[in-house]
Amino acid sequence: QDGELKDDKKVIVKELAEQLSLEALGQCSIPEALAEARLMANEHDSCFIFYLQEQHFQLVFLKHGQLLDVLSIGRSAHFLADATEAFARAAKDLREDGQYFPEKILLCSLVLSDKELQNLRQELAKFSWTENPGFLQTPDIAVLEGDYIINSMSLGAGKVLTNQSFHQVEPKKTPVETSPIAPENPAEFAEKPSELA
Repeated sequence: QDGELKDDKKVIVKELAEQLSLEALGQCSIPEALAEARLMANEHDSCFIFYLQEQHFQLVFLKHGQLLDVLSIGRSAHFLADATEAFARAAKDLREDGQYFPEKILLCSLVLSDKELQNLRQELAKFSWTENPGFLQTPDIAVLEGDYIINSMSLGAGKVLTNQSFHQVEPKKTPVETSPIAPENPAEFAEKPSELA
């Protein structure tokens, strides 16, 4: 529910983890996985990604291959107003004059249907782009399929596992073979007959 496990499900997951002796190797958030997938495809990518859930959304801000911010915004009945708030908050990352927002906006969700996403895309297209100093021109707005999110999470999880495995595997120590040192005078190490009292 909104990306979080319900309390009754947490108990089940905890019991399963204990029974199977499972340990978390790391964590990978969906917004960060989406950013990682974009940068793997184009290391200089610039875009806004709206990852939409039922009650809130995350705005991923990528510019020139850098993840500048991930903002969490509550959703209301008016998506255009929500987007306006998101862009206003993202403007703090435009630290210098002459810096502008990306010219590409992507919408994606695991809980909203493609039709709902298309409706939000049409609503967002009504935004007054020319009145926002962060935009030089009207950006391209596209909808990503749910499979893109799943594939991004797979790549992100794989990266976490690979890094964890790399850190866990220690180089094998090659045993150093040692040979006994032969004494210069073997007679010194010969067993002496025990002296009888």
